[in-house]
Amino acid sequence: VKCAVFLRDLLDRMVLGRDEPGFVQRATEEAGELAKASFGPEMLSLLGGIYQVRAELFLAEELKGRQSFGKYAAIWKQHQNQVKHKMEFAGSAITAARQTLKMKKAAEQAEAGAAAKKGSKGVEKGGYKGR
Repeated sequence: VKCAVFLRDLLDRMVLGRDEPGFVQRATEEAGELAKASFGPEMLSLLGGIYQVRAELFLAEELKGRQSFGKYAAIWKQHQNQVKHKMEFAGSAITAARQTLKMKKAAEQAEAGAAAKKGSKGVEKGGYKGR
């Protein structure tokens, strides 16, 4: 909700106030701050793509009509983006799971190696005497 209110306040400057230079300056400042954040460039790219597709959809509906080819092309593009992002997310989840399993296996091997080392020291110190 806070994000939506913030976005509404940001867009009011352009939509209601018709202050294009002020809006562009504020958006540029926000983008600069976001670009410095962790995953900022990726987030900006994603947001830019979403805004572009939504604008194309809006314009196709408003200027060409609700049943136009332009609208269907914009809807298809939006669908493609959604599928692409879902696939990227799934790929990231699979990569994270693989890395977690590798780390778990390495920890188990290190633990087993430490236990074996500890056991062999007991044998050397006389823990086992063959008769």
